[in-house]
Amino acid sequence: DLQLFVQKVRAGESVDAALEDIVQRSITEVRKYAFADDSEVGQCEHTWSPEQFWFLLTELAQHNDVEYDRVRSSALFAGKDDALLGLAEAQLITMVYNNDRPSRIRAGRPVYAAAFTRILEDPGFASSMTVKMNKKFIALETAKIREAENELSVLNVFRASVEAQSALTSSMAIVAASNGYKGRDKGCRLSPEAYIGQVAGTSGRCQGSELGHRPRESWMSWMRSFFYSSPQVPRTTDAGVQPSIIPGIPAELQGRVQFLLRIIHSSQQKIDRWDAETREQVKRLASL
Repeated sequence: DLQLFVQKVRAGESVDAALEDIVQRSITEVRKYAFADDSEVGQCEHTWSPEQFWFLLTELAQHNDVEYDRVRSSALFAGKDDALLGLAEAQLITMVYNNDRPSRIRAGRPVYAAAFTRILEDPGFASSMTVKMNKKFIALETAKIREAENELSVLNVFRASVEAQSALTSSMAIVAASNGYKGRDKGCRLSPEAYIGQVAGTSGRCQGSELGHRPRESWMSWMRSFFYSSPQVPRTTDAGVQPSIIPGIPAELQGRVQFLLRIIHSSQQKIDRWDAETREQVKRLASL
């Protein structure tokens, strides 16, 4: 790149014009090779997806280099090296080694750093790639939810919880009415029991908001303790949090079920965030 720059200047081009031409050439190269769906890039095997490179490009456009392990462990790369090694072989990125292992990632050539920034500043292309990347993120998190739901089904969680809920319906209605429960569900969030009820096709209530930043038991947990005061399930955790007890689930499975429900809740929060961003990017594309 430096030799080409010198040749252009010696041929009579201005410094700015020569530099701009080289940057534009680099932008063309990056778009042609990095975002292509071909199985090979020149003599190099195409081991990465356009979404993976876009994720890396957005990082390198904002920073001179990024940590190798952080990129490798991200959702799109899933702890695998093949995509990053392929990008390095194609000279789209450069690995900086420390103690004989990859430590940092930089643009493959200095001029690529400028090309990455220009590509990121292209509103149409940036929005299109962001939509594609977010859809990939959503697909990955949806797969996690499906896996957790399948295990919950194997554990018979949905049916057991619904049967227990049906047995308590009448008593809950009486207690809820006598304690003025109506109207408390505004601004609340779904408890694990409410989620299970929804998946199983029954109605579920929400878990009340926290007071003083202290966790509260869900109404299903409270009802179970009210009617069945049973010491078989621990009522506290190391953090001093009182966990929800899901009716109909054996004590030995409570921890695993809560863990799976947390995975579902966390993944759904990410999906909601990416879906909102995707809708904004689609609106931006429509306005161009």
